[in-house]
Amino acid sequence: MNALSAEQLAQRVIECNLLDERELESIWSELGTREATADEFYSIAVRRQLLTNFQVERMERGERTGYFYGDYKVLYLVGTGTFARVYRALHKEIGNIVAVKVLRRRYSEVPTQTEQFLREGRMGMSLRHPNIVAIHEVHSQGRYHFLVMEFVEGRNLREFVKVRKKIAPDEAVQLVSQLASGLSYAFHRGVTHRDLKMSNVLVSSTGTAQLVDFGLAVATGKLAGDDFADCPNPRTIDYAALERITGAGKDDKKSDIFFLGCILYHMLTGEAPLHASKDKFHRMSRTRFQEIKRISTLEPDMPRRLAAVVNKAMQMSPSKRYQTPTEMLNDLVKVGKALAAGESDKEPRTDDTEIETDMTFMEEEPPEQDSRTVMLIESNVAMQNVLRDRLKKRGHRVLVFSSPERAFDRFAEDETMPADCVILSSIDLGSRVIESFNQFARDRVTQGVPAVLLLGEHDGDLADQAELADHRVVVHMPIRFKEFREILDRLMGIDAQP
Repeated sequence: MNALSAEQLAQRVIECNLLDERELESIWSELGTREATADEFYSIAVRRQLLTNFQVERMERGERTGYFYGDYKVLYLVGTGTFARVYRALHKEIGNIVAVKVLRRRYSEVPTQTEQFLREGRMGMSLRHPNIVAIHEVHSQGRYHFLVMEFVEGRNLREFVKVRKKIAPDEAVQLVSQLASGLSYAFHRGVTHRDLKMSNVLVSSTGTAQLVDFGLAVATGKLAGDDFADCPNPRTIDYAALERITGAGKDDKKSDIFFLGCILYHMLTGEAPLHASKDKFHRMSRTRFQEIKRISTLEPDMPRRLAAVVNKAMQMSPSKRYQTPTEMLNDLVKVGKALAAGESDKEPRTDDTEIETDMTFMEEEPPEQDSRTVMLIESNVAMQNVLRDRLKKRGHRVLVFSSPERAFDRFAEDETMPADCVILSSIDLGSRVIESFNQFARDRVTQGVPAVLLLGEHDGDLADQAELADHRVVVHMPIRFKEFREILDRLMGIDAQP
């Protein structure tokens, strides 16, 4: 296979400092001759773990460099990315195994990319947590720039899910809880990840999840406005897209929470919520985010408490997401305990265990005999409070949702009808309320449910687009609550009261 003789190859190995004289002599001794073939020489060296297949292949190609980075001898290539390659390596004196992450040559010649890479390393060195891969050293030696990191025996989460297809809820909760713990630790030290994705999570052979590639938060990528295509930091495009679409500030700390929710979604469903694309313009488009399917659509049997955690983490509005990784971790712990105890989502829930996103059960007082369940779809907090308080005084049970999609999910998931009447308000939804109101009218499950389209003072022209019926009406604000109550009573068949 190789035109070189064994002696010529041995000389090359010595020149590359891969073997010392003693190790070389042990190979000659086993061969019994120096007239052996190159394949025979390599076969013994690999079997005795003096050389690796990776080193042999490089030697066969005539490559003389890339076997050492600083004090570390490269053993195998374990991963490649857009910006760097990661090797399993051995300290040539101490003998400990590490991972060496080396910036690709084409980026090592770009000062901005080099500095970003080194910043990432220095940032990572400040983090020491069981669920964050430790960075031990940062080196810049001529044209080579590399990080020395903890080596994790295992595989990245993308490979893990590719093999398993889906991850069972209890295991997914356990793994993502570990990631949330690592993020929480970093969060309290003012560090965000800025590149959360499946391939940046390592799962060890013992089942521990660890985050890699911290540090992008301090890199000065130019992603605002319309000039993102030339940004030096394309790994953050998904983050920039989310923040631009939602109106969040650049480098919003809650963006990590959204993408942690995406990881949990992918683990549970086997599908990525965001369609993969190499086209930067498509990745920045609003449509890409709007096309995310509800997790309950893909997994109708998903435990509701767990689906609620995913939904809250992936709220498009940053203010409606978990505000810190710790908040998400707390809910994951609750869900994990419930799953471990075998609790059913159909069991009665109390206020201290209810974590369903944007939904509150108001049952502090025994309801009146003619009370009903009213579902209010309204994201304006002030309006929520006004209507909820007034309806409670009337004796009704109130479910409050911030988005129509979640309200639809509630109807789809419940075996019994969850509400006797639905109120859709245009205060925050604006023209979107018409689409939702009409969808209620057309859907087989909800078309018979009484519904009120509550239009703000400046939304009156939307009434012409509404699909109305005897049990589906439009109410214009301002309106006295007594009149509004009478309309609700009529729709729900409650006898008029003085």
